[in-house]
Amino acid sequence: MTPEIVREIAEFTQCSQTLSKRALDMLAQYDSDREKAAAASPAFVDWMLANGIIDGQYKQATANMLGTHSGSLRLLKMAMDRNEAQRKLIDEQHAKLQKYARDLGVPEKEASDGAVKQASDPYTDRKTGGIKESDRAFCRALGMPVPA
Repeated sequence: MTPEIVREIAEFTQCSQTLSKRALDMLAQYDSDREKAAAASPAFVDWMLANGIIDGQYKQATANMLGTHSGSLRLLKMAMDRNEAQRKLIDEQHAKLQKYARDLGVPEKEASDGAVKQASDPYTDRKTGGIKESDRAFCRALGMPVPA
């Protein structure tokens, strides 16, 4: 063998060794991350079940989805979509309640704040014993006598 071929073989071997070491390091990191995720997955699935985020029938499917990165992203996307749908529903209900309050003649401020607060009271969130404007509007809507 010529010295040039020996040098090229040595360079190729060194490059192969470096690439193999990097690949093994990446694989070790991947395995470590996967083990951490697998250890945290059962507790997370139980938490999701306890908080009503998933139904019991989907417990195993959720655990399987958390086993892969793409599955975790799909689960996150589904949760965000559900959150967005609930937010829209709450916004729609809030708008309906505001319209109902306006139709009853309740001023906007009283419709959103049922507690009567006194500026001089050191306990600013304490409710007074008086009749709230929302109670008066409710009585008028039901045809009941309005308290003074």
